[in-house]
Parts: sequence; C-alpha cells; structure tokens
Amino acid sequence: FANDLCAKSYSWIVPGCFSGGEKRKSEKARLRKGITILIATPGRLLDHLSKTESLLSSLKNKLEWLVLDEADRLLDAGLGGQVEQIVQHLRSNQPGAGPKRDGVCWRSVLVSATVTGELEGLAKTVLGGDGGWMWARGHTNKGDAKAGQSDDALENANNDLNDPQASNNNSNELDHAAPRQLAQLYMVISAKLRLSSLIAFLSARAAKGERTVVFLSTCDSVDYHHGLFNAMENILGDAKDDDNSAEKDGIFGKKCPVFKLHGDIPHNKRLSTMKEFNTSDSSILLATDVAARGLNFPSLDWIVQYDPPCETKDYVHRAGRSARAGQAGHALLFLLPSERQYVEVLQLRGLKEISALSLSSTLNFAGGYCRGVSQEGEGKVGGNNFSDGKGEAFTSAIQNRLEQCVLQDDVDYKASIEKKFKGDPKMRRKLKKSTVGPLLEGARKAFSAFVRAYPAKEKAVKHIFNARALHLGHIARSLALKETPKMVSKGNGKASKHNAIEGKESTRDKGQSGGSGKGEKRKSRLTFGNTPTAEDDDGDAEMHDEEQERNLSLLGDAIVGRVPANKKFKTSSTGGGGKNVQKRMMEAAMMMQAQEFM
Repeated sequence: FANDLCAKSYSWIVPGCFSGGEKRKSEKARLRKGITILIATPGRLLDHLSKTESLLSSLKNKLEWLVLDEADRLLDAGLGGQVEQIVQHLRSNQPGAGPKRDGVCWRSVLVSATVTGELEGLAKTVLGGDGGWMWARGHTNKGDAKAGQSDDALENANNDLNDPQASNNNSNELDHAAPRQLAQLYMVISAKLRLSSLIAFLSARAAKGERTVVFLSTCDSVDYHHGLFNAMENILGDAKDDDNSAEKDGIFGKKCPVFKLHGDIPHNKRLSTMKEFNTSDSSILLATDVAARGLNFPSLDWIVQYDPPCETKDYVHRAGRSARAGQAGHALLFLLPSERQYVEVLQLRGLKEISALSLSSTLNFAGGYCRGVSQEGEGKVGGNNFSDGKGEAFTSAIQNRLEQCVLQDDVDYKASIEKKFKGDPKMRRKLKKSTVGPLLEGARKAFSAFVRAYPAKEKAVKHIFNARALHLGHIARSLALKETPKMVSKGNGKASKHNAIEGKESTRDKGQSGGSGKGEKRKSRLTFGNTPTAEDDDGDAEMHDEEQERNLSLLGDAIVGRVPANKKFKTSSTGGGGKNVQKRMMEAAMMMQAQEFM
C-alpha cells in the first residue's frame, strides 16, 4: 500500500518493508540504496538493529518519527518487550542527543482504537516519558468538536487520561473508541431464524448496491456459508427471473458476489480476494477476526457481526473497518435472546450510542426485494393477516430452499461417486456409506466449531455466552440442517460409522446393566453417601443369586473335570492351558464354599 501511494503521489519518498518472510540479505541491499519510510514488524526490526550496522548508521541523528500502529494489538501479542528493546537500541545509538539528553531526538506517534492502563504505561515509560505526550481522542458529542471548544475538550481528555483512577476504570475502556459517524445497531433473533435473517438483511444491501463485511467466529463457518451462498440460485427479483437462469450465480447474483477471508487461506489468495472485494461496486465478504485489524476497506457501508467477538474490545476493531476517514458507516450486531445483556456490557464500557433494529421490518423489506421467494412462501403461511405476514413467508421459503440445497448437494455428490466407480461395486458401496456431500459435511463441521467456540469468551462476559443455554436443534436449523449432528471428530464424513459403533456399545452397556440403568443409579447413591433403598437391596439379591448360580456351575465342572462348552480358553504351546483352567475352577469352588459359611 505504501509503495503504491508513494509511486502515484509522492515520487520522492522511497518506502521499504521488513518482515519475517524475506531474506535478510535482500533487505540489507534495499537499505544500502536508501529508504525514507521503513515499515517493519517488531521482531524483524529488532533483528536488524542488533546485526545490521548500516541501519544504525543511517538512523543516527536522522530519525525524525517513530510510529506504533495497532499498539494495543502489539501488547496483546506479547510484543511490548520487543518494542522496549527497539527504543533502547535507538537511544544507545545516539547518546546524549535530544532536548533532555536522553538519546531521544525523534517524535513518537502511538495509534490505538482502545486506551488501557497498560497502553498508557508503554507510552509514558518507553516512548518519551510523562511530559512529552499529548493525547488525542475522539468525541461522542458533535458539540465537543466545535472550533471554540476543541482546546477545552482536548484538555479534559488529557486530564481524564492522566487521572490514574480513571485510567484503571474498565467501565470506560471503550469510551470515545467508535467514531461519531458510525451508526451502531443490534438485532435480537432466535437461533432458528439466524440464517434466514442474515440473508434477509444482506438481500437489502445487495439490492441497494452496498458493500458489506460479515464477521463469523470460525474458519469452518466462513467456508460453509461461502459455499452455501454460492451454491444457491439468485433470490433477488421475481420467480420468473429465477426460472430463466440456467446457471447458479450465487444467492445474490453476479452483481453482488460473495467472497471469503480467513487465516487458513494462502497469502496470495487473500491479496487477490481483497483486491476483488475493494474494486467491486456491490459485494459481500465473509471473514473471521483476521480482517478485524490492519485492513483498509475503502467506502465500506456495513459491518455485520454475525457472531459476537471473543473479547469486547474486538467489537470496536470490527466495527472500525467502516466509517473511516470521516465517511459514514454502519455496524450491526446479531444477538440471541439469551445474549441481551451483552448490549449492557458494551454500554457500561462506553459504547452508549447503540440502538435496536427491528427484525420484522428487516424481513418485510427482504420480502419486497425477493418477490419470487415471498410468493413461494405465501402458500405455506396462507391466511396470515398480520403485518409481518410477508416476512414470515420469506423466512419459511428461504429456509426451505437452503435445506433443499444442502440435501440436493449430498444426493448429487453420491450420484457422482456411483458414476465414477461404476466398475467397482465394492468401492462404490463403501464410499456411498462413509461419505456425504461437501455442503452437508461443511455444515456439520460448522456446527461443531460453533458449539466449541461459543463459550470461548473473556471472563467478563462468559456468563452471558453459556453453551448450556443453546438449543442445539435451533443451531442446526440456522445452518440449514434438518437434524442435529453428533458432536464427533468435527462432524466429518465418518460420523455415521462412529455413531453406529457408539450405538452398539451403548446397547451392550445397557444389556450388561440389566437394560434399566439400576446399577449406575445405585453406584451414584452409594458414592455420595446416601442410604441404599429397597430397590438397591433387590438388586443386590439378584446379583448374589446370579453369582451363586455361576459358582455352582463352575464347581460342578470342577468336580466332573470338564471345561464348559461355551468357554474357549487359549492353551499355551507347552500344554499347560488345561491346568490353568482347572486351577481357576478350584478357586471358584473354594469361593463358593466360603460364601456358604459366611
């Protein structure tokens, strides 16, 4: 980005980049040619400061600016110590320089979306001391930024930051973090309507030609929703338009493509995806938190947080992808009914200007944009005269389409396997039983990943995101699944075989315990020190009678000198197997005799 900017507008500025992906030799050669702006990761820069003399000589008495971007992210990643070492190298390189004779002859800029006590400590102790810093923060009220009040507002902000009590107060951690031109909204939706509500909201964005980034919690979820949206037919417009489309151009058609971005995608593919998304007039990007920091999306209209972030401060970083450089933007947060308290947490931490968005109006607008889908659903919800009848028709029809798309993909995949292995019946039967379609497999993986990631939140909000409060059937429906998948091995294609084995083992366990689970209940009562009941005594009597009958049988076999017909014992090569069997039978007989005299 810096290379492109300087080449187009500032040809006399020569930028350079240091990162761990390149060889140190090529970076040294770039240094010798001369660099005006150096962009580097802390680890790579520290490595060059320790081993590259030409870098230190070029910086001596010539360094004018030191900028730390995403400073809070550097601290979260544990890179604060490396930043300290970098500053120490720069100071020791020019002893006695600077106004205070402390080796500091440059100006420092620290950029962060959130300001914490740890961040203030980094600024004051490492990058210039207490007296040389001026804090600049955003304003919640438009009146604070007027010409006559700007100095007072800045002074008040500095006083708040210099107050240790205010600095350590976590309740105002996100205060002034969001820009005032950002409209913050939230929508409470039941789990079974999550997917249809997301499509309803995105259909309005696609119809208006807007660009949207949707944040999800896991890579599996991003992959599945991307595959599902691209496998669907276009829902915008009338039903006649859908019938005439021979190819599947995606759920919102060619005019609004759907992209994906997460950490498992190769770097080159990520760069091409970013380029395509930024150059398109109307598009949707499904992403994990890898897109929450350090990426610039020009003229981005909407941020949708489909899954709430793991940490509250990541809410600001996600929403901050929109409303940049003074432009207007919108941020929408999806919440379950059990997660309403999360809005109160955001408000207590300083994000007070967050309001609710109506679900019924969103569905009704989608019904107007997707007339073909609404007409399809009106037959199923006919006779509904309520105001949200159009929205209910849209929800019913789009949910049915999504589920049918997943099932049809599974059928087509198995048909392709049957055609591919037509000459090998054994392999064909084996693959058809053990594999499922890509969409169904992706849905199962996304389900397992969502349930595992759901409670992985910071301690302050962990009680809000309780996995036991989830309705797994409704979560499955939000992934276009008609049945709740089993939580086994990430829900891959071997799940059916694993479930069959589990079923056999559970049946065997029930048979061993008498099929009623009385033994387990009795163990539980005795473990916690409860008095045995009459049912337990009856169970003891039954077990005693069975053991006595078995011992009597073994005793009879020992007297006659034969091995039971239903017992097969392995005999050793030395012929001592018979003696071992006889010995065990005699021990059983002795136990029987001992029980008679007890």
